Amino acid sequence: MKKILLLLLLFGLNSCKLIDKIKPNSSKSSLISYSLWKLETLRDSEDKDLKNDNLPAQAKGLYGLDFDFKANKIVRALDRGSKQVLGQGTWALSADEQTINIDLPEFKGDFKVVQLSSKSFLIQYASEKKFAGLGIGLKLLLVPADNL
Repeated sequence: MKKILLLLLLFGLNSCKLIDKIKPNSSKSSLISYSLWKLETLRDSEDKDLKNDNLPAQAKGLYGLDFDFKANKIVRALDRGSKQVLGQGTWALSADEQTINIDLPEFKGDFKVVQLSSKSFLIQYASEKKFAGLGIGLKLLLVPADNL
Protein backbone atom coordinates (compact mmCIF):
# COMPACT_ATOMS: atom_id res chain seq x y z
CA MET A 1 0.00 0.00 0.00
CA LYS A 2 2.85 2.37 0.89
CA LYS A 3 4.47 1.71 -2.49
CA ILE A 4 1.25 2.61 -4.31
CA LEU A 5 0.90 5.83 -2.32
CA LEU A 6 4.54 6.70 -2.99
CA LEU A 7 4.07 6.11 -6.74
CA LEU A 8 0.93 8.25 -6.79
CA LEU A 9 2.73 11.02 -4.91
CA LEU A 10 5.71 10.94 -7.31
CA PHE A 11 3.40 10.93 -10.33
CA GLY A 12 1.45 13.87 -8.91
CA LEU A 13 4.60 15.89 -8.23
CA ASN A 14 5.93 15.17 -11.71
CA SER A 15 2.63 16.35 -13.25
CA CYS A 16 2.87 19.59 -11.28
CA LYS A 17 6.37 20.15 -12.65
CA LEU A 18 5.03 19.90 -16.21
CA ILE A 19 2.31 22.43 -15.44
CA ASP A 20 4.81 24.76 -13.75
CA LYS A 21 7.04 24.87 -16.85
CA ILE A 22 4.70 27.41 -18.43
CA LYS A 23 3.51 30.16 -16.19
CA PRO A 24 0.48 32.27 -17.11
CA ASN A 25 2.66 35.35 -17.61
CA SER A 26 5.14 33.65 -19.95
CA SER A 27 6.20 35.60 -23.00
CA LYS A 28 4.72 34.66 -26.36
CA SER A 29 8.15 33.48 -27.53
CA SER A 30 8.36 31.12 -24.55
CA LEU A 31 4.90 29.73 -25.21
CA ILE A 32 5.62 29.21 -28.91
CA SER A 33 8.92 27.42 -28.27
CA TYR A 34 7.59 25.38 -25.33
CA SER A 35 6.41 22.35 -27.28
CA LEU A 36 6.04 20.71 -30.66
CA TRP A 37 2.89 21.91 -32.42
CA LYS A 38 0.66 20.04 -34.85
CA LEU A 39 -2.10 21.31 -37.09
CA GLU A 40 -5.48 20.51 -35.56
CA THR A 41 -7.77 22.43 -37.90
CA LEU A 42 -7.73 24.73 -40.92
CA ARG A 43 -10.48 27.36 -40.88
CA ASP A 44 -11.65 29.82 -43.47
CA SER A 45 -11.94 33.56 -42.83
CA GLU A 46 -15.44 33.00 -41.41
CA ASP A 47 -14.14 30.48 -38.80
CA LYS A 48 -15.64 27.47 -40.54
CA ASP A 49 -13.53 24.29 -40.37
CA LEU A 50 -12.33 23.16 -43.78
CA LYS A 51 -13.00 19.51 -44.56
CA ASN A 52 -9.90 17.45 -45.25
CA ASP A 53 -11.53 15.84 -48.33
CA ASN A 54 -11.65 19.17 -50.18
CA LEU A 55 -8.13 20.38 -49.38
CA PRO A 56 -5.33 20.68 -51.93
CA ALA A 57 -2.37 18.31 -51.43
CA GLN A 58 -0.15 21.09 -50.04
CA ALA A 59 -2.66 21.84 -47.27
CA LYS A 60 -3.28 18.15 -46.51
CA GLY A 61 0.47 17.67 -46.11
CA LEU A 62 0.55 20.07 -43.16
CA TYR A 63 -1.51 17.60 -41.11
CA GLY A 64 1.33 15.05 -41.18
CA LEU A 65 3.87 17.43 -39.69
CA ASP A 66 4.94 18.58 -36.25
CA PHE A 67 6.35 22.10 -36.02
CA ASP A 68 9.27 22.68 -33.67
CA PHE A 69 9.72 26.40 -32.93
CA LYS A 70 13.08 26.70 -31.15
CA ALA A 71 13.95 29.51 -28.74
CA ASN A 72 16.85 30.45 -31.07
CA LYS A 73 14.24 31.34 -33.77
CA ILE A 74 14.82 28.22 -35.85
CA VAL A 75 11.69 26.32 -36.88
CA ARG A 76 11.70 22.76 -38.13
CA ALA A 77 9.01 20.71 -39.84
CA LEU A 78 9.17 17.11 -38.62
CA ASP A 79 7.47 14.05 -40.01
CA ARG A 80 4.92 13.14 -37.32
CA GLY A 81 5.74 9.42 -37.39
CA SER A 82 9.50 9.25 -37.82
CA LYS A 83 10.36 12.72 -36.41
CA GLN A 84 12.68 13.14 -39.40
CA VAL A 85 13.37 16.80 -40.23
CA LEU A 86 11.68 17.56 -43.56
CA GLY A 87 12.34 21.29 -43.59
CA GLN A 88 14.04 23.98 -41.58
CA GLY A 89 13.75 27.74 -41.55
CA THR A 90 13.27 30.67 -39.23
CA TRP A 91 10.50 32.30 -37.23
CA ALA A 92 10.21 35.71 -35.60
CA LEU A 93 7.59 37.65 -33.69
CA SER A 94 6.97 41.28 -34.59
CA ALA A 95 8.02 43.88 -31.99
CA ASP A 96 4.43 44.12 -30.71
CA GLU A 97 4.12 40.29 -30.70
CA GLN A 98 0.92 40.47 -32.77
CA THR A 99 2.41 38.84 -35.90
CA ILE A 100 4.67 35.87 -36.44
CA ASN A 101 6.76 35.45 -39.58
CA ILE A 102 7.35 31.81 -40.47
CA ASP A 103 9.83 30.97 -43.21
CA LEU A 104 9.68 27.25 -43.95
CA PRO A 105 9.44 25.54 -47.34
CA GLU A 106 5.70 25.16 -48.08
CA PHE A 107 4.81 27.16 -44.92
CA LYS A 108 5.86 30.78 -45.40
CA GLY A 109 4.38 34.09 -44.53
CA ASP A 110 3.24 36.55 -41.94
CA PHE A 111 0.51 35.32 -39.62
CA LYS A 112 -1.54 37.30 -37.14
CA VAL A 113 -1.36 35.72 -33.66
CA VAL A 114 -5.06 35.40 -32.86
CA GLN A 115 -4.71 33.34 -29.71
CA LEU A 116 -1.83 31.70 -27.85
CA SER A 117 -1.68 29.55 -24.74
CA SER A 118 0.17 26.39 -23.74
CA LYS A 119 -2.77 24.40 -25.17
CA SER A 120 -3.46 26.17 -28.47
CA PHE A 121 -1.89 28.49 -31.00
CA LEU A 122 -4.30 30.10 -33.47
CA ILE A 123 -2.75 32.07 -36.32
CA GLN A 124 -4.29 33.76 -39.36
CA TYR A 125 -2.54 34.17 -42.68
CA ALA A 126 -2.00 37.92 -43.10
CA SER A 127 -1.20 38.14 -46.81
CA GLU A 128 -3.51 38.94 -49.72
CA LYS A 129 -2.07 35.88 -51.50
CA LYS A 130 -3.41 32.36 -51.11
CA PHE A 131 -1.76 30.07 -48.57
CA ALA A 132 -1.32 26.34 -49.31
CA GLY A 133 -3.64 26.69 -52.30
CA LEU A 134 -6.45 27.98 -50.09
CA GLY A 135 -8.22 31.31 -49.75
CA ILE A 136 -7.24 34.56 -48.11
CA GLY A 137 -7.70 34.90 -44.35
CA LEU A 138 -6.99 31.22 -43.64
CA LYS A 139 -6.65 30.34 -39.95
CA LEU A 140 -4.53 27.52 -38.60
CA LEU A 141 -5.22 26.03 -35.17
CA LEU A 142 -2.12 24.38 -33.77
CA VAL A 143 -2.12 22.25 -30.62
CA PRO A 144 0.73 20.58 -28.69
CA ALA A 145 1.94 17.48 -30.52
CA ASP A 146 3.81 15.96 -27.62
CA ASN A 147 0.89 15.65 -25.17
CA LEU A 148 2.47 17.54 -22.30
